[in-house]
Amino acid sequence: DREPGDQTGDLPVLQVLAVFASYITAVVEWRQGDKSVLLPFNPTADLPQEATVVWRLTVFKHTMVHVYERGKDQPDKQDPGYRGRTEMNEDPLRTKDLSLTLKDLQLTDSEDYTCTVYNKGGDKLLQKVVLLRVTGEIIYILRFKSSCLSVCLCSESLPDIMPVPEGEESVLLPFKTTADLPQDVTVEWTRSDSNNKMVHVFESGNNQPDEQDQGYRGRTEMNEDPLSTKDLSLTLKDLHLTDSGVYTCTVYKKDGDKLQKSVTLSVTGECNSCLSTYLIICLF
Repeated sequence: DREPGDQTGDLPVLQVLAVFASYITAVVEWRQGDKSVLLPFNPTADLPQEATVVWRLTVFKHTMVHVYERGKDQPDKQDPGYRGRTEMNEDPLRTKDLSLTLKDLQLTDSEDYTCTVYNKGGDKLLQKVVLLRVTGEIIYILRFKSSCLSVCLCSESLPDIMPVPEGEESVLLPFKTTADLPQDVTVEWTRSDSNNKMVHVFESGNNQPDEQDQGYRGRTEMNEDPLSTKDLSLTLKDLHLTDSGVYTCTVYKKDGDKLQKSVTLSVTGECNSCLSTYLIICLF
């Protein structure tokens, strides 16, 4: 990767520094509840044993996800958020399998990842981008309150449209799981876009209002016996414009496993004193 116009002398000299190959971008999907996901990269070219392999975030290039150098992984060069969560196959340069396994998946792992192979001189040899995306159902909940407007919504792009009864002053943040939940789990609803404010806590078979952020006390409610019914949905009452944000429900199990879902709630004010709209986007 030398700059144009680089001069090496008066006489013309032809020197091959590196042959750079860029691979087609791959898209990998994963669903909430998966324990790990594979970001694939299997080049066909022979790779020198002294090569360095770097997995990083495409947009935030300084965020190192995984580094393989001098024949071994380099955890000290990883971003702290990925330490202990990544793994490459043994002897990746010889096997030509540079794929990366990402474990303990989180919603924030939905990013674009770039794998770059450098030779000993620091020149790029290979590069591939992998797009990691969360799959699942997207639910839009629209509420229209009006004395002079009737609205009908029909769209194939919306997998589900759930009407909210007119005059209702609360909204449901839905989370119904199919997994069996032991009675000793802890359920936490937090505002992940606002320093993880504690919105609601269900622990030891009871709601825990003392652990809630002051702004949500008396305004939240979960169904009775949510663990047996597998319905962890949260009702938020007395809505304010400041309630707009990303709400994350996390189920913590004693063995360290967790189940997670995020809901984005957008609350807009009244228009012409007759229309208010609530938009919920759910990813799980």
